[in-house]
Amino acid sequence: MSSTVVSLDIARKLTVYLLLGATVLSPLVAVQAVEPVSIPEYVFERQADDLGGRQASVYEIYADQQGFIWFAGDTDGLLRYDGNQMLSWSEGFQQNLTRHNVSAQRIDSDGRLWVGSWGNGLQYWDAQTRQYVDYLADANDPHSLADNRVQTLHLDARGRLWIGTADGINFIDPSEPLKLQRLAANDLNHPLHNERVWRFTDLGDSLWMATSNGVFRLNYDLDQWQQIYLDAEAAATIERGAEVREIARIGDEIWAGSQFGVYVYLPRQQRFELIPWPQPERGNPRVNVLFPSRDGRVWMGGHDGLYLIDREKREYLPLGPNYHQIADVDIRGLYQDHDQHLWIGTRDNGLIRGRQQRNLFADVMAGASVEVREQAQRLHSALFLDASSRLWVGVPGGFMRRDQFGDWQQWSFPVALNTRRVERIVQSPDGTVWLATDQGLFRMDNRDQLHQVTELYEQINSPRLPVNELFADKDGSLWIALWQYGIVHWHPQQGVLNVGLEQLQTTRGDLIYHLHADKQGTLWASSRYSGVFKHIIGAEGWQQQPIPQQPQQHHPAYYCVLPSADFLWLCTEDGLLQLNLATMAQRRFGRAEGLPAERIVGLFDDPQLGMWVLTTNGLARMNSDRQRFISYGLADGLPALGLQRNAIIRDGDQLLLSTAKGSVRIFPTAFGDQIDSPPMVVSRVWIDGEDLTRTLSAPISLALPYQHRDVMIQVSVLDAHDEAGNLIRYRLRNFEQQWSDLTSIRTIRYMNLPPGDYVLEVEGWSSRGIATAELLQVPVSVAAPWWYARSFWFGSLGLLTVLAWLLLRWRVHALNVQNSRLQQQVSERTEALQLANDKLLQQSTHDFLTGVLNRRGVSIRFRTLQQQLGDNALTVVLLDLDYFKQLNDNYGHEVGDDVLTQVAHVLQTRLRKHDVVGRWGGEEFVLLLPNCELPQALELCRLVNEQLQQINMAATNAHQVTATMGVVTGPAQPFALERWVKAADDALYAGKRAGRNRIEVGQLSASD
Repeated sequence: MSSTVVSLDIARKLTVYLLLGATVLSPLVAVQAVEPVSIPEYVFERQADDLGGRQASVYEIYADQQGFIWFAGDTDGLLRYDGNQMLSWSEGFQQNLTRHNVSAQRIDSDGRLWVGSWGNGLQYWDAQTRQYVDYLADANDPHSLADNRVQTLHLDARGRLWIGTADGINFIDPSEPLKLQRLAANDLNHPLHNERVWRFTDLGDSLWMATSNGVFRLNYDLDQWQQIYLDAEAAATIERGAEVREIARIGDEIWAGSQFGVYVYLPRQQRFELIPWPQPERGNPRVNVLFPSRDGRVWMGGHDGLYLIDREKREYLPLGPNYHQIADVDIRGLYQDHDQHLWIGTRDNGLIRGRQQRNLFADVMAGASVEVREQAQRLHSALFLDASSRLWVGVPGGFMRRDQFGDWQQWSFPVALNTRRVERIVQSPDGTVWLATDQGLFRMDNRDQLHQVTELYEQINSPRLPVNELFADKDGSLWIALWQYGIVHWHPQQGVLNVGLEQLQTTRGDLIYHLHADKQGTLWASSRYSGVFKHIIGAEGWQQQPIPQQPQQHHPAYYCVLPSADFLWLCTEDGLLQLNLATMAQRRFGRAEGLPAERIVGLFDDPQLGMWVLTTNGLARMNSDRQRFISYGLADGLPALGLQRNAIIRDGDQLLLSTAKGSVRIFPTAFGDQIDSPPMVVSRVWIDGEDLTRTLSAPISLALPYQHRDVMIQVSVLDAHDEAGNLIRYRLRNFEQQWSDLTSIRTIRYMNLPPGDYVLEVEGWSSRGIATAELLQVPVSVAAPWWYARSFWFGSLGLLTVLAWLLLRWRVHALNVQNSRLQQQVSERTEALQLANDKLLQQSTHDFLTGVLNRRGVSIRFRTLQQQLGDNALTVVLLDLDYFKQLNDNYGHEVGDDVLTQVAHVLQTRLRKHDVVGRWGGEEFVLLLPNCELPQALELCRLVNEQLQQINMAATNAHQVTATMGVVTGPAQPFALERWVKAADDALYAGKRAGRNRIEVGQLSASD
C-alpha cells in the first residue's frame, strides 16, 4: 500500500497524491501481462484563482440543476463556478460590510436563489431589482426567522425550503413562495422549537434532521416526530454527547455523523449503528460532512482530514497510516463532480480541489533497471513483438529488446552512419529481424549480430536511401519503401527484386508512409503526395485506388491505410476518412466527432480490441456504436501527446503504443464507453458592456432593445477533466446558417443585430470528445423601433403616394426633355470614373511588374487578417531571392524581371487560396499565412523553395533560383506588421549569414 499524509495550512498551494487502494504491478512482460486494478489517484491543490484562492473558510458546496457549483464561505460569501472561473454572487448583502459570512445556499424550483448567512439571516436574490431581500428574526413576529444565525438550507421532495438556524427551524412552502413560517411556532414545549439544526435530508415520507440533541425524524405532514440518539449513553453522560452534525441520504440509507464517528440507520431496529473505527487508540474521527462517491463508496470530511468508507462492507478504507488524507484540516464541505473530481471546503484553509488522475496507461519499461529507465522517457519511434514474444523498441540512435524474462538489451547503430530513427521493425519467417531506418536497411541475425544491408542498394544501383516503411511477406520476401524512389520487392535469399511505384521519383519528397496487407493478401500502400495504391495477389504492378477529390484538389498526405470489411480507412491531415469501396461515398471524422486533432498519424482496428486512432494531439478510441470517438491525453496518464506514426501493435489482449516520451501498455477492457455527457450552460451575459448575469435565471432568454450595440454570451462546457480542451461551435439561427469553427473560446459576440427573433444554438464537446447532453438554445429577441410598425408604414406610404403623384405631374415634362441627355452624360462619366478608380486602386495596392500586392496592399490585408484571426495563429514569411543582384548584373534586368514574375507566379499557385502574397521590395516577397502553425508553415516554405528551383532559366543555363526565408509564427494580435516583418527579416538575415537557400525561424517578441 502506498499513501502520503500531508498537513494543509494556509499556504497558497499544496499537492498530495491520494491512492484509493493498492496494487503492486509485476513487471509487464509479454508472457505474464496482468491487467492492473484501477487505482484512482488524486492531486489536491488549494484553489489559486483570484476569488477562490482568497477564501478563508468554505462551509458548504452545492451543485444546482444546471451543473454550476456554488461555494458558501466567510470571505466573499457566495461564489459560483462555471467550469472555468469563479464569479462572486455576494453583492447586495446589507448588514455585514466587511465579510460576507455565508453558510448555505439553494435554488428553488422557480429559480430563486436563497442564501443563509451567519448573523445576516436569510436572503433571496431578486433578479429584477438585483438586490437581496432579507428575512430577519423579529421578537414580535412568531413566524419570523428563528435566529439570524442560519446553519443550513434544504429543499425537500415537496419543494419546501427548510431553514435550520442556531435556535429553531423555519420553512417556506412553494404554494406561498415568499412567506416564511416557523415550525412549532406556537408550541414552546416542542423539542424542535428552539433546537439548533446542523443538517437536513429526506428519505421516503420523512424529513431527517441532525441537531444538537440527536436525530429527529419528522413526517411530511409535520404532525409526527421521533427523536433518536446515535449513542444514548454518550448523550446522557458526555458534554455535547447528543450532538449530531451530519445527516445524509446515501442511496436508500440514512447515514449520520457526530464526534464519535459515522453511523448507519437500521430501519428494522429503529436505531443507528456505528461503523467500527479500526484505530481505537486514536479515538474516533469527528464527522462534519458525508458525501456519496460515484463509485459506491462514501467520502467523509472530519475535523482532521478526509476519509473514505466502503459502503457495502461498512468499513474505513486505509488511505494512509492513520486512515485519512489531508491531515489536520477541518473539512466542512464536500462535493464530487460528474468527472469524479473532489471539491473540499475547509475551515481556515480555504477551498481545495482534488483532481482525479486517470492512469489508464502502464509504462512498458516499468520495473526495468536504471540504465533502461533512462530510455523510458525518450522518443520511441517503432514497436515490434517477434515470434518469440520479445519486444523490440526503436529509440534515437538505436533500438532495445526485452526478452521473455523481462530483461532488456540495447544496441546502437554505427556512429559514422548517423542513424537517428527506426521507422519499422519486422521479422522474416526464418527469424531474421529487419529494421527500416532513416539511413537505410539493417538486419539482426539469430546470433544477435547487427548488419548494414548494402546488397539491396548495389542491386538497384543507388546510394543509400532512407527506408520509410517495411513489410515482411510470408514467402520470406520484403517490401521496402525507399524515400522518393518507390517500393522494392526483394527476396534476400535469391537476390531477386522488382521495383514498383517508380512514379514517386517524379515528385520531390514523395514517399510511402504505410504498408498494410488485408485478409485476402492484398498489399496496400499510402503515400505522401501520390495517393493510395494496392498490389493484388497474382497481378503485376500496383493499381491506384480511386479516391474522389474536389475539382482542382490534389491528394492529401495519407499517413495510413486500413481496409475493413466494405470500407477503406485513411489517415489524413484533415481527419480520419472512411471510404465506401462500393459506392465511393466518404465520411470524415474530425474534432467534431471526438478526435483530439485533425491530423491522424496511425490507426489500429480489431474486432476484439476496437478501433484506436493516433493523432498529433493524443489518442482516441471509437465507441461501441462506431459513430464517435473518445479522446485520451495527458490527464489520463498518456506520457506525451505526440504519438508516433503507425506505432501501435497488439500484444495478446493488450495494445502497445509509442509516444514522444516512451511506450505504454493499454488494457482496452479498462476503457469503457460509459462517460457521462457533460452539461453546457450560459455562464455570463453582457449587453452593451453591462454584465447582466445575475439578473437572469434559467432557462435564459434575451430581449434586446433595438438601439443595442453589442451582446456577448459566455457559455461553459461543465467538464473538469481538462477545461482548456473543451470545445464549442455555434450559430445564430435566423441570422446565419453555417456553424462557426470549433473553438475553445467561450465568449460569443454579436453586434448591431437587426430587429427580429433569433435562437443562439451552441454545441459543445468535452476534452475527451464527448458531446454535451443536449443542444444549448438561447432565444434572442431584438425589439423593432416605432417606425417598424405597420400603421406607420401604411400611413407613410399613402402620403408619399399622393406627393409622388403631384410631383410626377409637375416634373414629367422636364424629365422627358432632359432624360436622354442626362443618361448619356451619366453613362460616359460613370464609365470614365470607374476606369480611373480601378486603375488607381490597382496601382496603389499592386506591384506593376509581378501583379501581386505591393507593400501598401500587404499592409491593408494584414490589418484585415488581424481583425479576423484575433488570437488565432498567423505566420509571416519574408522571402529573399539569393544572388539576385548578381543575376541582374550578369544577365540584365530583363532576365531579373522575368525571374521576379515567375517567382510571383509560383507563390500564387503553390500557396493556399486564403494566403496573401506581396512584393515587399526589390527581390523580397512577403507571405501572410492565416491559421497556419509553424510545422505547416515550414513544410509549405520547403515546397515553395523546391518549386522555385524548378523555374525555367533558359536564358542563363546555369543560374538556379533559390531563396532564403525568415518565418515567424504567433497569435495574430496585437503586434503591428512592422514587428512581424522585422522578426522575419532578422531570421532571414540569419539564413543569409548561414549560407543562403535556407528557412530560418524567427521569434516575435515585444522588443522587436
